[in-house]
Amino acid sequence: LTNGAASSAVTSQRNPTSAQLEITSNPSGGEISVDGNFVGDTPSELAIPAGVHTITISKHGYKPWERKLTISSGKVTVAAELEQ
Repeated sequence: LTNGAASSAVTSQRNPTSAQLEITSNPSGGEISVDGNFVGDTPSELAIPAGVHTITISKHGYKPWERKLTISSGKVTVAAELEQ
């Protein structure tokens, strides 16, 4: 068991500099920007580098939704509730 745990730890450390970011919004179809750069529409799943990022979701007729996230590794799920 110890060897199995060690090998899985090595596997997870293979690419520690990026994470999967899964972004959804209600309603869907919002434009996603990461650090001011357009990356796609909700829902989306993207690989982004580790660090602090500003995630903005905007949709016509709704207030922009913005959060500052510290991303390390693994999978991060963001669910934005857009307000009119």
